[in-house]
Amino acid sequence: WLGAFRHVLDPTANVSVPDVRELCTSVEQCMVAGLSKSFATKARTMELSPELCLAVQCVARRRSAAHAESDWLDVCALVWDVYFFQGAAPAGTDEVLTEFADRLCKVMAEFVDAETEQVDGGSMHVVLVLDKHTQQIPWESLPTLRKYPASRVPSLAFLRSRMASMRSHKPMSALSLNPKSLTLAANVHGDRVDGSHLFYVLNPEGDLLRTQAGFEEFVRGGPSTWHGCVGRRPTHAEVEHGLQADVFVYFGHGGAEAYVARSCVRAQKCTVALLMGCSSGRLEWAGEFDALGTATDYMVGGSMAVVGNLWDVGDKDIDRFAACVVAEWGLNEYSTGEVKIKQDVDQGRGRVSLAEAVCKARNACRMKYLTGAAPVVYGVPVYLQ
Repeated sequence: WLGAFRHVLDPTANVSVPDVRELCTSVEQCMVAGLSKSFATKARTMELSPELCLAVQCVARRRSAAHAESDWLDVCALVWDVYFFQGAAPAGTDEVLTEFADRLCKVMAEFVDAETEQVDGGSMHVVLVLDKHTQQIPWESLPTLRKYPASRVPSLAFLRSRMASMRSHKPMSALSLNPKSLTLAANVHGDRVDGSHLFYVLNPEGDLLRTQAGFEEFVRGGPSTWHGCVGRRPTHAEVEHGLQADVFVYFGHGGAEAYVARSCVRAQKCTVALLMGCSSGRLEWAGEFDALGTATDYMVGGSMAVVGNLWDVGDKDIDRFAACVVAEWGLNEYSTGEVKIKQDVDQGRGRVSLAEAVCKARNACRMKYLTGAAPVVYGVPVYLQ
């Protein structure tokens, strides 16, 4: 239902205009050029929003993609309707819209740099800033975004604070604005965490025997700095001490709310949390306030990244997903034990961000657009040292 505006979310769109006002003026003049004198007088008094003009440029950059012609006509029709509903343009017939689309295409050519159109999407990271009305939609699984690593943040202020605290040796100045999203460029690496300091909780209720059998050897085969519990509930002291580790991995029901108090999550800075339970990443409405959930508790506590599920998932499929994330992120390199979960896809050797590992692991699920679309990442890119 996004139509042509799905291209706004494409990290390879590479929107960059030195003078946005100049872009808007060019679009406005192109519109006025095709109007009669009576309509043109009123049209000259109108100003298009910069966001709309940038969206037009995004679609113009994708003219070579599939369905490009229909997408271009859609966005041109929207621009025309902005004027029409203000009484500054007549009703747009097919002939009129086609003529306007051709004229606008020529105008946009000077703003589309062919040399920068081809961007390596694999080196990009999309950050989604979602409000309480849109946060439950699995944006990361849209065809436009599915093959790119993406994460969510509650606000730009949160993103700014996390970027300021990244322990990266790379420059972090490349940040390009897209409507409704941000794109971190290739030279912006993420935070680094030490995978040798890990706290795990595996099957605390004792009813996920298949999950325990698949991951028990892996978690027990870790270094001496890996601590946790298998097949039983963790004590308060274990949780309080465990959340001081760099990585917290949870295989159980929900987001471990029954064992980990909100006050403990917010007090102990757990850098990365992987919560593989049902609806562990779901945020609940809080009336007039922003949506809240387990993921926001971890972020308030200082976590750099949290992985959780937006809805309930089946244990077999989410186990395949978790096994693939462990391999792609490189966490299995710290353990002498193996993950005994059968995989239908080739696994990587790590050295990618957690968000990219999640992106690749979606295809490990049998139900790629049900279970595979449920996991999302909150926070910023995080790599293992």
